[in-house]
Amino acid sequence: MSNNKKVLITGGTGFIGSHISLQLQEQGFKVARLDIAGECEYLGDASNKEFITSVIEDFKPNVVLHCAARKNLPDCEENKLETFQSNVLSTEYIVELSKKIPFKLIYISSDVVFDGKKGNYKIKDNVNPINWYGKTKVFSEAIIKGALDYAICRTALVIGKLNQEYNDLLEQEIESEVLVNQTLLPQYIYHRLKNEKVINLPTEYISNPTPVELLGQYILKIIEKDTIGIFHTSGIDAVTRYDISNLIAKAFSFNIDLIHIDNTVVSMLNSKNISMEVNETMSI
Repeated sequence: MSNNKKVLITGGTGFIGSHISLQLQEQGFKVARLDIAGECEYLGDASNKEFITSVIEDFKPNVVLHCAARKNLPDCEENKLETFQSNVLSTEYIVELSKKIPFKLIYISSDVVFDGKKGNYKIKDNVNPINWYGKTKVFSEAIIKGALDYAICRTALVIGKLNQEYNDLLEQEIESEVLVNQTLLPQYIYHRLKNEKVINLPTEYISNPTPVELLGQYILKIIEKDTIGIFHTSGIDAVTRYDISNLIAKAFSFNIDLIHIDNTVVSMLNSKNISMEVNETMSI
């Protein structure tokens, strides 16, 4: 793909932002990343109105990919005001700017806009978040719909190769033996089984694991086709955390007996079946 489009990525040094920035650059896009930390072109907070305004006026993007968000579920519950400011106010400011400085706004949303009571959710199904993080996503989706040119990408359990920052985080969670960041799930399972340690995972929690490269392909298609609306941009297969551990064990010939069923962790994940039906028009 040869083009001269410019893409600004908020949360650009995070897991999704850093991966997708590389995919976009490989396709000829000029990419600038914005984040509160790390090596990026614009260092600052997207929820600071003056800062985000100055960045967009300076870079003049054709597309803004809004990935920045506070995501840790317990942290979001304990710090609701700060989470609202980070997740919702940043969205509001970017939508306001999109009406003054026209650009396409692509928003990374989540499967947690649903409550998990039904499963296999379709795009037109009613949202009903049951945690604060999910509520901030619903608030932001409503705001995004006020933009002139937008796409909302609901995704789930985004996984892939870890950069150094996430490898360091993985080491911390392996040492503490508590998995907090779900992005690390496959690597966390791998390390525990490799070291012959028991791992407890639920059979009742169902979602659509999404390789980050696949999410990037969806976003490329949205830009290429200039599509507008809400899209379920996740993996096609709906599986449990327990299923994932068994697949990893079989792939690397680890001891399956180390994998134990424990559905008490479902309460910490807040809902059971938030699998989504992938939009056929966006299938790769």
